[in-house]
Amino acid sequence: MKVKDILNIHCLCIILQIAGQKLSKTHNLDGIVHHILLFKNENTVLIKMSPTLQSLIFKIQNLHLKCWIHEEPLKLIEDNEQYISFENLPEQLKKLYDLKSYTVMAQCIIDECMAVLNGFDKININEIVHSLKYINSWLHYDQVSFVASMILITLNEDQSIRHKAGILLNLFIKKGLLLIDSVLSG
Repeated sequence: MKVKDILNIHCLCIILQIAGQKLSKTHNLDGIVHHILLFKNENTVLIKMSPTLQSLIFKIQNLHLKCWIHEEPLKLIEDNEQYISFENLPEQLKKLYDLKSYTVMAQCIIDECMAVLNGFDKININEIVHSLKYINSWLHYDQVSFVASMILITLNEDQSIRHKAGILLNLFIKKGLLLIDSVLSG
């Protein structure tokens, strides 16, 4: 996989996320979505595809299934100079943006945890740990959320997934990727 291919798919996903609803009225987007999903299936190795890109592809897949209808419309701040900066927004609008950003962050973390757990059988566990040290992983930014997400995912899965998650969390602690306090808090 070339870096150019990753950037092209990333840009395509962002364009579809923003303009998919309008484009779907004049164009058939099935072929484009199929191309994106084929790209994902051919490049599912954790080291090659970032969690952000995986999350974007997941979002496009969901939007395509829902006929490009967004779950909640975003309120646009029009020509009101008073609301140019985030600090000047009314509390009600700040909460909307916070909620949206937390929802996106949570989905990205859950997607990354799923990618890690699904890669457990295909990739050597040491390769997973090594790759998480060097990719732009949520594990580096919010350890407690990462652990909590992994625990939440495993609650709905079978015993083998729970066992894998336990092994991974222990190894993350031993390799210095996670603090024991983060695991206890999660």
